Amino acid sequence: MKKILIVEDDFGLAEMYRQKFVLEGFEVEVANNGQLALEKLMTLIPNLILLDIMMPGIGGQDVLDIIRNTPETKDAAVIVMTNLDLDSVKERVHNTVEGYIRKSDLTPKEVVEKVTEILNDLDTKK
Repeated sequence: MKKILIVEDDFGLAEMYRQKFVLEGFEVEVANNGQLALEKLMTLIPNLILLDIMMPGIGGQDVLDIIRNTPETKDAAVIVMTNLDLDSVKERVHNTVEGYIRKSDLTPKEVVEKVTEILNDLDTKK
């Protein structure tokens, strides 16, 4: 079973995504802030991380930097979720993620489809 860590400070949105992924057969953990995400990453070892960029405290950009500089997590697949302009986000993360999702552009079903597609692509490359 594929594991997904959803890092999202909007509790309602995080729960909606969690439920949709569980219904599709994924094992899902949710972290509602960057600190909790980093703690969960050490024990969960997810196949993919859905990472919100704009969060209070440790923001998504800092979480991503830590993920990429930690030996245990440096190769983790990450999809950035945001409502910010995607071009500006892409400039900030410098091609260090597997994908981008503008939250307002996709339904939860489309998010699951995009995540599944990326996971399948990663499996094919192995």
